Amino acid sequence: GFKRFMNFAGHTDKIHKAAAPLPHYYLFAMGVHPSAQGKGRGSFLLERMLERIDREKMPAYLEVQNERNLALYRRCGFEVAGEGEFPGSNGHYNWGMLRPGAH
Repeated sequence: GFKRFMNFAGHTDKIHKAAAPLPHYYLFAMGVHPSAQGKGRGSFLLERMLERIDREKMPAYLEVQNERNLALYRRCGFEVAGEGEFPGSNGHYNWGMLRPGAH
């Protein structure tokens, strides 16, 4: 419930603050329906947003809780900037990823 959400939020916030410079774009949530996964739709959505961010020469930060998604974000220029297991989660993990601003 709420306590679990607050633990999640506190954990992600700590990684975010340590890993991302200010100012930056924070790509908070993106999802693709399971029936549409693996067809390039997530990459398409992300690339459109990154085009805008690049025009502004800003860094971008996001969080990943599914290890198999790390490759997608790495292909788009993100690198792991912080990581850790959620406290009391029995192995649920979070990666903070940063993409430097375009020059």
